[in-house]
Amino acid sequence: MTLAFVGGCGGAGATTLAAAVALTASRRGLQTMLIDGDQLGGGIDLALGSETDRGSRWPELINAAGRVSAAALRAALPLVNGLAVLSWDRSDVRALPPEAMRSVLGAAQRSSDLVVLDLPRRADPASDEAFVHATSTLVVVPRDVRSCAAAARVVAPLRDVAADLRVVAREPGLNGLSAIDVADHLSLPLAAKLGYERELPSQMDEGRFDPRPRSALGRASAELIGRAHV
Repeated sequence: MTLAFVGGCGGAGATTLAAAVALTASRRGLQTMLIDGDQLGGGIDLALGSETDRGSRWPELINAAGRVSAAALRAALPLVNGLAVLSWDRSDVRALPPEAMRSVLGAAQRSSDLVVLDLPRRADPASDEAFVHATSTLVVVPRDVRSCAAAARVVAPLRDVAADLRVVAREPGLNGLSAIDVADHLSLPLAAKLGYERELPSQMDEGRFDPRPRSALGRASAELIGRAHV
């Protein structure tokens, strides 16, 4: 099973939700791999507080092609509470060839019960490769008019490459649209609702990200994993 997450607009929280789903699945005993497919996102390892952990990052796999050893890939990656994480480092490497994404993703899928992808909003060959091979794609959208308008532009090209395209409606800080309104505006099924967590931004900045089962992130993550029938 492979779940791809993408933000419907800037700051939607797709990276946060992807990390939460991956951690939740790993804690449930599922062999899980979290892959950061956004070269310009800063590195998902920063959100997990694992940026100094030893292990391979994308620049070391940039020339991957053909059939990559699934066992070797998992053994090479940093582990965060048992979760294998493939992120970016702080080098100048920004371009990810689609062949590398195809080979690495194939190895990840062969060695995992669940692969979680954090992907960019902009279209590029590598992210398209990931969307094509994902079981489901989840677009995270804050529940306000401007975010819905931006998400409509993101969703349009995804309809051509992404299977089982769904929306996760994120609660804004104040009044906003309903989750059903967001799904209806985008003409997509509603996968889950994500509640607001006041302390989350500081937790992410300080590397203290740890979604609890009863938190909004924990509940949404459990719902998405359950819907995926992993």
